Amino acid sequence: MYFCVLITTQGRLNYLERLFESLRQQTYQNFFVLLGDQSSDGELDSLISRYEKNFRIDRHILPKMSLSAARNALLPFVEGEYIYFSDDDSYLAPSTFAIMTQYALKWPQAGALIGSGQSRPVSQNARTDSLPNRELSVYSVFKNCPSWCIFIKKNIPQLIGFFDENIGVGAPTPWQSGEETDYLLRILTAGRPVVLCTNAHIFHDAEANHPLNLDKTKSYSAGRMYTIKKHNLPAWFAICNVLYPLLQIISEVPRDGLPALKRRITMFFSRLYWLVKLAIK
Repeated sequence: MYFCVLITTQGRLNYLERLFESLRQQTYQNFFVLLGDQSSDGELDSLISRYEKNFRIDRHILPKMSLSAARNALLPFVEGEYIYFSDDDSYLAPSTFAIMTQYALKWPQAGALIGSGQSRPVSQNARTDSLPNRELSVYSVFKNCPSWCIFIKKNIPQLIGFFDENIGVGAPTPWQSGEETDYLLRILTAGRPVVLCTNAHIFHDAEANHPLNLDKTKSYSAGRMYTIKKHNLPAWFAICNVLYPLLQIISEVPRDGLPALKRRITMFFSRLYWLVKLAIK
């Protein structure tokens, strides 16, 4: 099993170094990095020089563009059996690729395998004789599939096409999230399973660890509601997505305080706004 680790970055060196270090520590080393570099001239030279001694890095210089457009620009250069779409600020447990290899063998018919997203490192069960998993539906992909946990079969782009460049961070639309969910929904529509691989851990800092950004909350809410509308999912599901932030207040505010309250209230009203706006279009 050969993995292509597809990364796009705009020069976030500290995060990218953390990711590269987690790749260096992988117990399964049959992979290469396909890097879309949108940074300033030479900004990543030293980092790449240091880590390309440990694993292959194919670097492609890209102009500033949206996440979906950057991923699409790299897809013609992928190799191997699986493409892992990594954020530049995510990182992996040492046995993640070893465990995901076993999941790939167990689910040869899957169109996508989803790692288990965690906000901080946890002890990982590296056993490969027990592989708990769950096949996901068009509804459960919304909750269980962060963009930094997705592995797809290499032939999937030939089956369903590339990412929708009208969705996702940097897109020329209000829809600044949802590109990964849209892609997984298209995989499911094509009849290929999407499988959650609960033993394969991938890490990403929790939202509460970042400065409060309500504009980001609004634009991500727009993307989610647009994705629901694009795929003609039922009204009850759209309404549940609007109400969900209010339920989260109960558990998050005692732990994270006023920023969590502001974020969830903003999310609720933004999702409600786009539910109504898209319904009357």
